[in-house]
Amino acid sequence: GGGGCDEDDDPDDPWRSAEARHRKMSQRSAKSYVDRARDKMRRRRSRLLSGMPRRSCCHDAFLLINAVAVFSDLCMGLSQVLPLALVRLPLLQMVLRCYLTFFSVIFAVAEAEIPLPFVRSSQSLH
Repeated sequence: GGGGCDEDDDPDDPWRSAEARHRKMSQRSAKSYVDRARDKMRRRRSRLLSGMPRRSCCHDAFLLINAVAVFSDLCMGLSQVLPLALVRLPLLQMVLRCYLTFFSVIFAVAEAEIPLPFVRSSQSLH
């Protein structure tokens, strides 16, 4: 007979069973893909609603530079304070070292973004 329908319904056809398996596997993988996409969107939505921004490598690099700046400011302040405590200095040097220590602490506080009122209100420290 000449009908194509009879040939498609043949259960012994090896191509038909392979095609049915492929169709079943693709339906399963499509379902798992949709489930993974839904889960990913759910996690992304909950992260956005939690108020925490997503950090990129550029943000991490900025945080590293920020930490290095705070550390260097504190080291500069320490290098000015140690001679005050250990060595007898003339009055002018003591005043200058106190002045530098004060500004290094102010810059460290501003760089660390510690919410102190005089740092927040200063336009030069932003």
